[in-house]
Amino acid sequence: MKISKYKQEQLNNVIELLKPEQKDPITGVSYNLELFNKKKGDFYKQFLAINDDGKIIGCIVLSLRLYTAEINFIYVDKEERGEGIGPKLIDYVEKYVKKDLKANGIIVNASETNTIAQSRSEEHTSELQSHSFISYAVFCL
Repeated sequence: MKISKYKQEQLNNVIELLKPEQKDPITGVSYNLELFNKKKGDFYKQFLAINDDGKIIGCIVLSLRLYTAEINFIYVDKEERGEGIGPKLIDYVEKYVKKDLKANGIIVNASETNTIAQSRSEEHTSELQSHSFISYAVFCL
Protein backbone atom coordinates (compact mmCIF):
# COMPACT_ATOMS: atom_id res chain seq x y z
CA MET A 1 0.00 0.00 0.00
CA LYS A 2 1.14 3.54 -0.72
CA ILE A 3 -0.20 6.93 0.28
CA SER A 4 -0.19 9.80 -2.19
CA LYS A 5 -1.62 13.26 -2.69
CA TYR A 6 -4.99 13.38 -4.42
CA LYS A 7 -5.11 14.49 -8.06
CA GLN A 8 -8.26 15.90 -9.67
CA GLU A 9 -8.34 13.11 -12.27
CA GLN A 10 -8.89 10.63 -9.40
CA LEU A 11 -12.27 12.15 -8.47
CA ASN A 12 -14.33 9.35 -10.06
CA ASN A 13 -12.33 6.76 -8.12
CA VAL A 14 -12.95 8.66 -4.87
CA ILE A 15 -16.67 8.85 -5.66
CA GLU A 16 -16.64 5.08 -6.26
CA LEU A 17 -14.87 4.53 -2.92
CA LEU A 18 -17.38 6.60 -0.96
CA LYS A 19 -20.45 5.46 -2.94
CA PRO A 20 -21.37 2.36 -0.90
CA GLU A 21 -21.59 4.47 2.25
CA GLN A 22 -22.44 8.03 1.45
CA LYS A 23 -22.59 8.75 5.19
CA ASP A 24 -19.89 8.58 7.83
CA PRO A 25 -20.61 5.35 9.77
CA ILE A 26 -19.82 7.07 13.10
CA THR A 27 -21.57 10.43 12.79
CA GLY A 28 -24.15 9.63 10.11
CA VAL A 29 -23.10 12.78 8.25
CA SER A 30 -22.76 12.60 4.46
CA TYR A 31 -19.25 12.82 3.07
CA ASN A 32 -18.71 16.15 1.38
CA LEU A 33 -17.26 15.34 -2.04
CA GLU A 34 -17.01 19.08 -2.57
CA LEU A 35 -13.86 18.86 -0.41
CA PHE A 36 -12.22 17.24 -3.45
CA ASN A 37 -13.03 20.23 -5.66
CA LYS A 38 -9.92 21.63 -7.34
CA LYS A 39 -10.93 25.23 -6.57
CA LYS A 40 -10.74 24.46 -2.86
CA GLY A 41 -7.31 22.88 -3.19
CA ASP A 42 -5.44 25.61 -1.36
CA PHE A 43 -7.59 25.25 1.74
CA TYR A 44 -8.10 21.46 1.69
CA LYS A 45 -5.41 18.81 1.32
CA GLN A 46 -6.44 15.30 0.35
CA PHE A 47 -4.48 12.06 0.52
CA LEU A 48 -5.34 8.60 -0.76
CA ALA A 49 -4.36 5.11 0.31
CA ILE A 50 -3.79 2.99 -2.78
CA ASN A 51 -3.30 -0.78 -2.72
CA ASP A 52 -0.77 -2.71 -4.81
CA ASP A 53 -3.39 -3.17 -7.58
CA GLY A 54 -3.83 0.60 -7.91
CA LYS A 55 -7.27 0.66 -6.25
CA ILE A 56 -8.04 3.55 -3.87
CA ILE A 57 -8.88 1.94 -0.53
CA GLY A 58 -8.91 4.96 1.77
CA CYS A 59 -8.78 8.73 1.93
CA ILE A 60 -8.24 11.53 4.40
CA VAL A 61 -9.04 15.23 4.03
CA LEU A 62 -7.41 18.08 5.95
CA SER A 63 -8.40 21.71 6.17
CA LEU A 64 -5.81 24.34 6.95
CA ARG A 65 -6.42 26.95 9.62
CA LEU A 66 -3.63 29.42 10.29
CA TYR A 67 -1.01 27.32 12.08
CA THR A 68 -2.99 24.11 12.54
CA ALA A 69 -4.59 21.47 10.37
CA GLU A 70 -7.89 19.73 11.06
CA ILE A 71 -8.83 16.28 9.84
CA ASN A 72 -12.23 16.76 8.19
CA PHE A 73 -12.80 13.10 7.50
CA ILE A 74 -11.07 9.82 7.07
CA TYR A 75 -12.55 6.85 5.23
CA VAL A 76 -11.34 3.29 4.65
CA ASP A 77 -13.05 0.80 2.33
CA LYS A 78 -15.23 -1.64 4.31
CA GLU A 79 -13.29 -4.65 3.02
CA GLU A 80 -9.96 -3.12 4.13
CA ARG A 81 -10.92 -2.05 7.66
CA GLY A 82 -8.96 -3.51 10.54
CA GLU A 83 -5.76 -3.61 8.47
CA GLY A 84 -4.25 -0.44 9.99
CA ILE A 85 -4.91 1.79 6.97
CA GLY A 86 -6.62 4.56 8.97
CA PRO A 87 -3.73 4.94 11.43
CA LYS A 88 -1.25 4.87 8.52
CA LEU A 89 -3.16 7.72 6.84
CA ILE A 90 -3.09 9.72 10.08
CA ASP A 91 0.64 9.05 10.59
CA TYR A 92 1.36 10.11 7.01
CA VAL A 93 -0.64 13.30 7.40
CA GLU A 94 1.10 14.09 10.69
CA LYS A 95 4.51 13.93 8.98
CA TYR A 96 3.24 15.97 6.03
CA VAL A 97 1.80 18.69 8.27
CA LYS A 98 5.00 18.92 10.32
CA LYS A 99 7.44 18.87 7.42
CA ASP A 100 5.66 20.53 4.50
CA LEU A 101 3.15 22.85 6.14
CA LYS A 102 5.23 23.68 9.22
CA ALA A 103 1.99 23.72 11.22
CA ASN A 104 1.80 23.65 15.01
CA GLY A 105 -0.59 20.72 15.21
CA ILE A 106 -3.52 18.68 13.98
CA ILE A 107 -7.02 18.65 15.44
CA VAL A 108 -9.15 15.51 15.20
CA ASN A 109 -12.78 15.61 16.30
CA ALA A 110 -14.55 12.32 16.95
CA SER A 111 -17.78 11.10 18.50
CA GLU A 112 -17.73 9.20 21.78
CA THR A 113 -18.64 6.00 19.90
CA ASN A 114 -15.35 6.14 17.97
CA THR A 115 -13.30 3.82 20.17
CA ILE A 116 -10.24 4.06 17.91
CA ALA A 117 -10.06 7.83 18.35
CA GLN A 118 -10.59 7.40 22.09
CA SER A 119 -7.73 4.90 22.36
CA ARG A 120 -5.41 7.17 20.36
CA SER A 121 -6.47 10.05 22.58
CA GLU A 122 -5.53 8.01 25.65
CA GLU A 123 -2.18 7.11 24.05
CA HIS A 124 -1.40 10.80 23.62
CA THR A 125 -2.73 12.00 26.98
CA SER A 126 0.73 12.35 28.54
CA GLU A 127 2.01 13.86 25.30
CA LEU A 128 -0.89 16.31 25.27
CA GLN A 129 0.36 17.62 28.59
CA SER A 130 3.75 18.14 26.98
CA HIS A 131 2.47 19.82 23.80
CA SER A 132 1.65 16.83 21.62
CA PHE A 133 1.35 17.45 17.91
CA ILE A 134 -2.08 15.80 17.55
CA SER A 135 -5.03 16.85 19.71
CA TYR A 136 -7.99 14.48 19.85
CA ALA A 137 -11.29 16.00 20.89
CA VAL A 138 -13.86 13.31 21.63
CA PHE A 139 -17.45 14.58 21.60
CA CYS A 140 -20.62 13.27 23.11
CA LEU A 141 -23.19 13.70 20.35
